[in-house]
Amino acid sequence: MRQAEMLQQSQFMSLDGLRTSLRQLNATVSEITNRLRDAHNSVHTLYNIEIAIKVAMANLTAQLGFKVQDTIELVVGAAANCAELHQKLKSLIDGPCVKLLRPLNGFWAGMGLCLICMLPCLVLAFKLANLFRKTHKNQADYSDNKMNPKYQF
Repeated sequence: MRQAEMLQQSQFMSLDGLRTSLRQLNATVSEITNRLRDAHNSVHTLYNIEIAIKVAMANLTAQLGFKVQDTIELVVGAAANCAELHQKLKSLIDGPCVKLLRPLNGFWAGMGLCLICMLPCLVLAFKLANLFRKTHKNQADYSDNKMNPKYQF
């Protein structure tokens, strides 16, 4: 009987140990579930924070853009005398262009006009020179090689 009591007592102890293990397991599972829920909430919160930051950044960028544009218009319109500055910058840029490029353009234009005008003049001059070298009216031109056989090719 003693053995039966011991066996029964050991079964109760193992049942108590099993119950304790189940309680610990339930507590651990509950803790893991709570941590997962907290992680999900924090990720969801971070996602919402990220969206809120993006929206705030877009609004701030738009507002700053308007403020900067208004400030630039105010500075250009009221604070700065831009006509004088424009005239100075224009003269600074136009000075080298007028001093350097216009003479070069004049040189090349002169060369082109010279070629256009002088080439026909040279042809006419050679023709007239050959005409005025003749001693008789019916004499052939000096440019004709038929007149002098030693110049024939």
